[in-house]
Amino acid sequence: MNNILFLRGAQHDKINLFSKLTHQLNKRDIECTNLTFDIIEEYLYNCHNIETLKVSDIKVDHFSEFNKYSSKEMNNIIYFEEKFNEKVFGQSNKDKLIKITKCFMEKLKELDNLYSYDAFLMWNNNFLFDRIAYYYAKKNNKDIFVIEQGSFRPFTLAIDKKGVNFESSIPKTSEFYKNLNFDKQLYNSFLETPIKATKDKTKYYNNNLYKIMVYLNICKKVISGGYLEPNYINFFTNLVSKLINNKKNKLKNKITNNQSINFNKRYIFVPLQVETDSQIIFFSPSIKDMEELVVKVSEKVKEYNNKFNDNIDVIFKSHPKDSRVDLYELKNKVNKYQNSYLIVKGNTKKYIKNSELVITINSTVGIEALIEKKSVITLGKSFYNIEDIVLHCSKIKLLPEYIKKALEESVNQELIERFLFYLRFIYFKEIYWKNSDIKSISKLVDFITE
Repeated sequence: MNNILFLRGAQHDKINLFSKLTHQLNKRDIECTNLTFDIIEEYLYNCHNIETLKVSDIKVDHFSEFNKYSSKEMNNIIYFEEKFNEKVFGQSNKDKLIKITKCFMEKLKELDNLYSYDAFLMWNNNFLFDRIAYYYAKKNNKDIFVIEQGSFRPFTLAIDKKGVNFESSIPKTSEFYKNLNFDKQLYNSFLETPIKATKDKTKYYNNNLYKIMVYLNICKKVISGGYLEPNYINFFTNLVSKLINNKKNKLKNKITNNQSINFNKRYIFVPLQVETDSQIIFFSPSIKDMEELVVKVSEKVKEYNNKFNDNIDVIFKSHPKDSRVDLYELKNKVNKYQNSYLIVKGNTKKYIKNSELVITINSTVGIEALIEKKSVITLGKSFYNIEDIVLHCSKIKLLPEYIKKALEESVNQELIERFLFYLRFIYFKEIYWKNSDIKSISKLVDFITE
């Protein structure tokens, strides 16, 4: 391997990781091109003494690369951005997204002709520019390294040559894990704690300056009508939700302190997820928003109780990072069901531990539940949809039967431990990726260059 292209870093923690990887790759005589899409990324890379290439400086005067892709492939490339914009703004400009896609494809081709890249490295592969590069790499026989934070947080990282989450290379057959070499002592000692990874506490940038630059960049893009990435939209909306004393904040204590919830009674725990996340947009074919999740699960728990003469509750917990969800509306939906409740605060692990089972679309909470040896029912596509590890209910109408099965059958504890062992000690890389130490970075580079 001689040459790697780094795609969009966007945020300070990811560019911190990309920069450290770049320095270590350079020491092994591997050239790196670090693309920047705005002044924020230039500033952050500059703090690490990394030379960058502005995407705006790559000039193209013809378009031919896009002809290699079918209309289905083009639609898949823009799918996440299209659905994200529809959820956030109520509309999406498909023609504009296609135009951006064609232009960036051609810029990748120009760069590739100049540098003959061996591999592309990106954080996730769902945002538009990363998705374009992901498809370009596959179409042009380039290696791909897709990065995402691991399930054991904050000290694990996924880096996959195929994709992440449901698109990852994680084996999805129980037979694989039955035959896995399993170190019980290692599992018991370090499943939820790092073995060697440490934090680098060095501050590489000015946080206040960084925030100001982000705000100014958002304003500039909005005023000019330029393309604004979901990363920055989320940054801005989360800021607004913190600054404004909105109805969510007013309702929190009322919901959290609801004395009608009896936590000593048997209950099913259901974590809500971020509606604009790729886990919902890409990998949840039957449930597209949290109101739908609350209503459908409440209905089916009610049906289960009536059909099987039970009286189990269901407790929904809102996601702390989803400021767009209308908690008033969710609360009203929940109040229509005798056995349904909504909470917004509290220790998720405690709720999992005291529950009878966990129902999730495809949240990382499902992994937390497996750690506690809880029965898990998934409603969406997930990398842990593995027979004898979780129950995957693809048809919501069958959920009452799945609940009955989950409550009556004991979990396959040994198989679950083997699966978790594979994730923690084989698949995920141990690293505090936001503040990574050099030894952990070097091990990551070993994997990239092997």
